[in-house]
Amino acid sequence: MLPRSTKRSTDASPGRTACGAPVRSGRGWRRPRRKGFTAVLFTMIVVVGIVAMALVLNWVYLLMVSQRTTQTTDVLALGAAQQLLDENILLDMTPTALSQSAAEAAATSEVDDLRIDNNAAAGRGNELEAADVTVTPGYVNNVNDSEPFATSPYYTLTTHALAAMNTDQAYNALRVEVLRSPTGSNPVRMLVRGFGAPSDGVKMSSVAIAALDNRVVGFRPTSAVASPVAPLAIDTTAWHSTRVSDADDSFNGNLRYELDVMLDRSSGGGSPNSALVNVDDSAVTVDLSVIDDQIRDGIFPGDLSGTTLGPASMGSPLSLAADASSPTAADATSTDDIVMEFNTIAVSDDPRRIFPIYSMVAGGFATVTGFIAADVLEAENTGTGMGYDELRVRIEPAFIVHFTAETDQSLPDDEVNPYIYKLRLIRHETP
Repeated sequence: MLPRSTKRSTDASPGRTACGAPVRSGRGWRRPRRKGFTAVLFTMIVVVGIVAMALVLNWVYLLMVSQRTTQTTDVLALGAAQQLLDENILLDMTPTALSQSAAEAAATSEVDDLRIDNNAAAGRGNELEAADVTVTPGYVNNVNDSEPFATSPYYTLTTHALAAMNTDQAYNALRVEVLRSPTGSNPVRMLVRGFGAPSDGVKMSSVAIAALDNRVVGFRPTSAVASPVAPLAIDTTAWHSTRVSDADDSFNGNLRYELDVMLDRSSGGGSPNSALVNVDDSAVTVDLSVIDDQIRDGIFPGDLSGTTLGPASMGSPLSLAADASSPTAADATSTDDIVMEFNTIAVSDDPRRIFPIYSMVAGGFATVTGFIAADVLEAENTGTGMGYDELRVRIEPAFIVHFTAETDQSLPDDEVNPYIYKLRLIRHETP
């Protein structure tokens, strides 16, 4: 028989003491602590990840809203700036103090219409309220300089010597500011709230200034967009002096003085104040075969010797081949063909064309010193039944804003153009 104490020890179960208590090894004793630490660490990582994701989402969202706000501000300014063009300039008025309150109201109204259109297309969170937008008309003398944006009243002087606009300081620029304030009715709310993000939203602002640049010296058409230049150049004295002194407004009575642009009779002996020109400044004769197409469609790069028609100014004129005679039925383009094209333009939705102006025609060349814009009212061959051809085209002043216009900021102030403009986004500001 075994001793009593020995028997008890042999009856003990594995992992237990002889008295039945569990054996607590050093390794097994620490395992619950490690499991708890891992759970806490995992929870912290998940929380930090969620917060980081929220911050990233908010940052990306705010960046998208900021870009959209900037784009919208640009569109509002560019889309409404043309409303500032002062119709009084087209009326050949004498110097007098004028208010552009009507133009300012029109620009403000156009901005609001564009804002509403933008809201219809904007994604959620990008809508603008009327109170978010501030419209300020003003004047900049040079789109490249850093002079302050002026908003003072102006005096208009429309003598049509092309010298007026410098002293006029008519509104030619529109400043649009978009400001969504956290304390306003339309703040920019965070995409993910909490996690330290401002509960009342963030400030979002953008400023754009669109300017009507009228230091025009030429045109650069593209293969897709023609410049609306008619190859019919007008004597500058006839336009700026004779037209104003004659004060003829008989065609439509809108107070814009009209001019009958005349070519010489095909037989000679007329009183021309214009000439057909070849817009290719390398040519030495007028190509009548393309005249009707250019009147109808404008000029394209293929019509030019280079990429640009111009520059042409009083200080640096452009020489173009010219012919002051009315073409006959035997020519590639007849006077009747030209009459038909101009009359088609006159009854179209947009009867405007740009015409070169010249200081003289001599030796088969016109000395072009600039350009004017006009509505085409009517055209006729006044020599019909008389045994000769004689072109007459009646026009009156108009505005044209065209992106193919080429401008030169070094152009003297007395040569800025009252009729033709290039729209520019000239500067962004931080409110």
